[in-house]
Amino acid sequence: EGCPTQEMLFVTELSVCGSLEEKELINQLSSKQTLIQLDDLRYIAQTLAEQDSALLNALIWQIIIGEQIVVKCNSLIARQQFIHSLVQLLPIGCVRLDANATQYYHSYK
Repeated sequence: EGCPTQEMLFVTELSVCGSLEEKELINQLSSKQTLIQLDDLRYIAQTLAEQDSALLNALIWQIIIGEQIVVKCNSLIARQQFIHSLVQLLPIGCVRLDANATQYYHSYK
């Protein structure tokens, strides 16, 4: 028993994933993609900081405390890149992805 290993957490996350999109997202992540996604996040952070530093601070705060992040964007590709980049930052098991949700879900439910 003891503390779960990274592999055990990964298997647990895959079994808990409700959607095929979540499973595909987890399977797509690799070290090369990590670098690309970190570049994407750097670009997003710079863009938000230039527009309004409060936006960047709010995003960082939401990530740290584990609240829901709602991404609204006309470009499906940009939205997916942003979400994939955020997922890469967080440990497996800490992300519940519900792309194209029509309603807000409280994080504690």
